[in-house]
Amino acid sequence: MTRIVIVDVCGTLYDENTTAGFVRFVAGAGLLRRPRLFRLLERLRRGPARKVVTALGGMIGRDLFRTGYIRCLAGITRSDLEARATAYAEALDAGKKIAVAHERLAHFEADGWRPVMVSNSLDVVIAAIADRKGCDWLASTLDWRGDVCAGILARDLKGRKLAAFEEIFGALPADRLSVMTDNRSDADVMNAASVAVLVAKGHPKPWMRQHVGEQLRH
Repeated sequence: MTRIVIVDVCGTLYDENTTAGFVRFVAGAGLLRRPRLFRLLERLRRGPARKVVTALGGMIGRDLFRTGYIRCLAGITRSDLEARATAYAEALDAGKKIAVAHERLAHFEADGWRPVMVSNSLDVVIAAIADRKGCDWLASTLDWRGDVCAGILARDLKGRKLAAFEEIFGALPADRLSVMTDNRSDADVMNAASVAVLVAKGHPKPWMRQHVGEQLRH
């Protein structure tokens, strides 16, 4: 019977927030219709105001940086974003790959586990990454006006990866489900899986002690 390992992407397979990273990649190609918003977000992210923006977002239950970066994509055509996503996936493999996580994923596959990438990141990005790996995927979905990006999400997977996964693949018993992640917000998947491989940059995060599983450091 099929055994599936749900694989997070940002901070798990790649040392990158691929939503913000992708927007920077698109900006580098000169495609942004809202460059001033992008420059503002970059200044806030690097300066002392970052904590204020993050705290405000926590109060209203919204990631304001993430919302802002996605807004920067408004007005860009689907074909342009998909082309940049393909090039971005290549760049990630060339410079942002977390080797220990890719090695562990290869071991899963050698043992007969089927990988499915499930990410809070953007569908155009995760589709391009999954295409390079030859695996299935689920991701937060951009909203479109015809073939032009609206700069908002039509569907957000943050905090609801398990429900989104089960809509497509059905519920699996714990012994047929594993997960690789660095995200505390993936608790729903970790609680449903028999094996949790937790990826940490440097020292493991305090919340990881609550979950019994493997730990990978990079």
